[in-house]
Amino acid sequence: MTRRRRKGPRFGKKDKNHDDICNRLRLFPGILVWETIDVGGGYPDVTVACVLTGKMLLIEIKQKGKEHQLTQNEVIFHERWKQFTMVASDVRSILDALEYPDSNL
Repeated sequence: MTRRRRKGPRFGKKDKNHDDICNRLRLFPGILVWETIDVGGGYPDVTVACVLTGKMLLIEIKQKGKEHQLTQNEVIFHERWKQFTMVASDVRSILDALEYPDSNL
């Protein structure tokens, strides 16, 4: 008998601006977005890569004014992976961190 995989609990809770940021990023040519909010354990919400610059970041999305409100697991993850992570509340800061070419804006 084959067991069906039960849908488990969601680990991550999306910030209100999460979907808007992901959807807007997907509009830019050469930007790849992979939502990782359900990974848990402090892992960032989104993995974003720019094929034009060869850069990739693990991004924790927070609402404006709440960028410093990280969980203990998020703080630990960001300390260990600081070269590859960022906290963002807007699309522009993500594009800047990826060094996205201004000519494509």
